[in-house]
Order: sequence, then C-alpha cells, then structure tokens
Amino acid sequence: MYPSLRHYQATPAEIQAGRDKGPVAQIREIATIGNCSMAAPPTQGGSLPRLYLMDAGASEFIAKQYLTNQLFVYPEHLDYDLGANGVSGYGDLFPANSPCILISQGSSHSDMPFVKALLATAAAFRPEIQRQLIQQRILAPTLQAILRQHTTLVVEPDDYYSGKAHPPVFDASTLDELKMVTAAQIMTRLSIPPLAFLQVVSEQPKPDSGDWFELPEIKTNALSTTPAFISRLYRSTSPVHEIRLSGSKSVDTEKRPLIYEWRLLQGDPKRVEIIPSDSGEEATVRVRWHPPMHAPSGIRSHRVEIALFVRSPLAISAPAILSFYMLPNEMRFFDAQGRLSEVFYQAGNPEIGLPVDLSDERWLAFVEAAISDTPSVPSKIFNSGLTDKDKTALATLWKSLQKPKLTLDQLTADPSRQGELDTARKNLSQAIREHSPAIQSIAQRLIAGLTEESDLFLTHQTSILAHAQGSPALTDLRAELKRLTLLNVLVEQADGTFTLARRSPTLTDADRYYLRQLHLTIVSQVLLPGLLRRSPAPLYVDPRLSSIKPWRDVYRYTSKGEPDGWLRHVQGRVHRFDNQGRLIDDNDLPQSVRYFLKEGHLTFETAIQAGK
Repeated sequence: MYPSLRHYQATPAEIQAGRDKGPVAQIREIATIGNCSMAAPPTQGGSLPRLYLMDAGASEFIAKQYLTNQLFVYPEHLDYDLGANGVSGYGDLFPANSPCILISQGSSHSDMPFVKALLATAAAFRPEIQRQLIQQRILAPTLQAILRQHTTLVVEPDDYYSGKAHPPVFDASTLDELKMVTAAQIMTRLSIPPLAFLQVVSEQPKPDSGDWFELPEIKTNALSTTPAFISRLYRSTSPVHEIRLSGSKSVDTEKRPLIYEWRLLQGDPKRVEIIPSDSGEEATVRVRWHPPMHAPSGIRSHRVEIALFVRSPLAISAPAILSFYMLPNEMRFFDAQGRLSEVFYQAGNPEIGLPVDLSDERWLAFVEAAISDTPSVPSKIFNSGLTDKDKTALATLWKSLQKPKLTLDQLTADPSRQGELDTARKNLSQAIREHSPAIQSIAQRLIAGLTEESDLFLTHQTSILAHAQGSPALTDLRAELKRLTLLNVLVEQADGTFTLARRSPTLTDADRYYLRQLHLTIVSQVLLPGLLRRSPAPLYVDPRLSSIKPWRDVYRYTSKGEPDGWLRHVQGRVHRFDNQGRLIDDNDLPQSVRYFLKEGHLTFETAIQAGK
C-alpha cells in the first residue's frame, strides 16, 4: 500500500534470538511507525502496553521512543473491558495513561486502522515540514496531537482539554483519517504543535516514604517519572498526595511564549485540586484517594489523570499526563472529620453483572423471574423490592415478549420446522432489544434497593441459605460469609446464624460497604443467577503492584484528634499497632514487624517471632 515506505526486515540472527517480534527493545535510528499484536492473558502479564507502563525502566524506554520519532500501536486485548475478575472482562487494568504509545480497543488487527491512519498522516506533511519534524525529533508528539484533536470524540474546542479526547485506549471507530491527513497537509512551520514536558519540583509524601504495607523489595510508589508522563501508585495512607510540577521545559519550535493549561482528565473534581502558578508554568496538584470510578464507556477505572497542554499562537500540544493509580484491592473509609477511619485490603467487586447486549435473553429471564407467582425466596424478596408500578410494567412487558418466546420454544421442539428457527430467534431478539431499556431500568432499581438494604441478609438469612442449598451459589455465599467473619464484621452464633460484630445501632460507611458486598453476592449468585453474571471474588490486582492482604485496619485517634495507631482485623483476631506501624505485644510493648509472603498472602511477624 505504501511503495515509498522503508520496511524493516529482521536479520536471521534477530529471528533466531526471538527479537523479530514482541515488545520493542531498541531505539531505531529512523522515524518509525510500528505495531505488535501480541498479549498474554490479563492475569499472566497482560498486554504489551501494560508491560511497559508497569515498570519504570520500560516507561523511560517508551518516552525515549516518543522523543526519537517512534510511535507504536498495541491492542489492549483484555486489559480494558467491562466486567471484573474475568467475567466479561477485568475493567481498566492500566496503571497509567501515556501519550508515548497508542493503545487500540480490541485484540489483533484492532491496531491496524491506527497504523494506517498514522502512515497516511505522516505522508501528508509537506516535504519541508516532514523533514523538520524528523530532524527535531518531534514526529511522534505531532502525530499524537493531530490524532487526538481530530477524532469524533472532539466536537467542541474545549473537548480537547477534557478526558473524552484522551482515553487510555482508543476505539478505531472514533478515527477520522481524512481530518488527520488534512491537518497534516495544511501544517506550516508556524503551526507545528509545541511539546508539553513535565518535571517534578517537589512531592509529599515522597515516592519512597514507605508508609504502606508491602514486601521489602517494593520501595516506592513511583511507577514512572518521564518528561512525557508521570505515574504514581496511591499506596500511602496520607490523606493527600501533593506534587508540584513544572512545565518550564516545554518547547515551541519557533521559541514563542507558551500558554499553559492544566486540566483534570479523569477523577472527582472534589478530590483533586490543581493550583497553577501566576505564570502557569508550574502547578501544585493535590489528590485524595478515590474509590472506583467509571469512564464514559462504562468501564471501571481506578486512575486519576491530570494533563498539561501548552499552546502557541497557532497550535496546541499533545498532553503530558500525570496519573495516580488506586490499587483495586483497597477500599478506604473516612470519618466525619475527613480522617482515615478504615482501610480494607480485599475490596470486593462493585460490578453488578447486568447484560451489556440489549438483545440478551437474560433480560427475558429477569422478567419471568420477577413476575413469577410461584412461592419462592426470590419472588418473596422481589415482591418487597418492586413497586406496584414496576410490577404492572413488568407484567405488560411479559405479554409482549411471551408470544415470540413461545413461538421459538415450539419450533425448537419440532424437528420438522428447524428451518424457521433463525427467523424466530431474530424476532425474539428484536422484541427483547425493543423492551430491554425499560427492563434494565427496573432491574437496576430493584438491585440497588436490595443491595443497599442493610438487613437483607440479616433478616432473610435462614431462607436465603436454604434456597442456596444444592447449588453452586452456596459455595460463593459461604466464602463471603467466612471472609466477613474472619474480618470481624460478622459473628457466627452457636445456632449457625450471623449477626453484626458491631453492637452500635448506627452503621458506619464501612459496615454498609461490607453488607453491600454480601448482598451483591446474594443477589447475583442466589436470587438472580439467570440475569447477573458476576465474580464474587475480591477485585483482581496485578501482583507486580501489590500483594494480597487478608485484613482490614481500623484507625484510632486520641481525644485531641491526633493519630493513635490502628486495630488490624485478620483471621478472626485483632492486633494493635501504634502510629509508627509497630505491633503492640501482650506486654504492651511496641515491636517492629516484617512483612513476607505466605501461601500467596502477605503476612507479618515481629523480630521475636522470627527468631523463634
């Protein structure tokens, strides 16, 4: 397709050594647009972009590529999809957002539309502009600026300064190759985009402050510090991570004064503070811990993103991005004064598991289950959770769906009419698609009401456990009950029933969270298995980032509001720690502890215990 393009041919030695494929490991001397459609399963390393973004050295490598005219495209494969723990997908597993590479939504071949668009754009520059971009080593940032400004995601000018224009993963359907080529063709020396560069001026807590619980070899919360992108893990229990950044190294090819724009791309504006300096060259960024959030695509994410854009009179740069990644297996709670009150290190899956496809027959299964007059535990609970209006609407929907379903059932049972099955399936799918938005609305209200109801399990536990007998749901339910019992959230009585461990009549936010996770398991596995597909296990976290910690820490404060250590609930026991992270022993003496892996989980012991 591109006769004038120079194609690199691997040498026999490179092929024999396996260097002709896989993640790029060399900086090439010539301008390069490339791709590699390879990936491992999400729990075995994941996509190539995740491989790069997970390591400081690899992050520096792709930043060097970016600043030496090299831009590569990689598929996300299974690292950026709806779902959790492998049911539908894993959510957003990327610890950072970087302009140094392009990530395509999908697997093999999803990267090719981007490769072709980039090649066409690079070819469309006027010869003198193309030479200048290559000589000044700014081809890749220029291509990124053009692509991001001319996708269908950018409708209004200010959209380019928002997260919608800079997702970590791009869908090929948003590409507008004609606009990209046109922008390249009309570019002049004066309209070449400037380059936005970041530099850390100061940071608190420091990247190696160590106020977290990990293996000794994990010494920093810094994943990357490059001119093009910076990424941090929010390991610290500090209420705020503050970082002061400078954009003074940003450059314009014509050496014109620049205008600095600091913008929040993803995150809660109430939890992120961006304070630019008077000149705009510097900004102080303060980020508080974030619970899981959802991108516009609906994909769950755990990452906050702040971008620096620089503007010359005629052009806007590609972003330089600061990312903060919240570990998915952590859930934090705060008291009325905004102080950290509790950290749970086995955060549950917040996904409900509703069908994504509007024509999915599971919508039909929900209607049938919800209107059933057969006396059962689900119907009894549904009746208490559905309004009269919802019940009437579901009955009407069932009448509309019953005929095409009955027709399909009859044809399926009649061998002589198998030729009519495709048409019958299409008719049923069309009917479900037409009515599923109304069904979805009712299902979401019902599930929200049931999971938020604090006494769903405590009131109906006998009947719920009895209903789960003999089904795989019992294993999942028992696992969740055991987890909450070992964390001292629930107490199992002598008669086999469960009560809350807290005797206070007022539930804390943490109490409500634990009960909601239990209720999600009950609704998805016991009451609505025909509608919901959900993993009841704690959220997956990449073991390269954090170890599994089977505990929760409840923080304490003195009467003056000063930190006074925490209580650690693990395996049904309670351990007392002081404010320096030392374990208070049976003699009320503080003992230093070390952390190590045992049977796949992080555990701890004092020096005295280690000596024994």
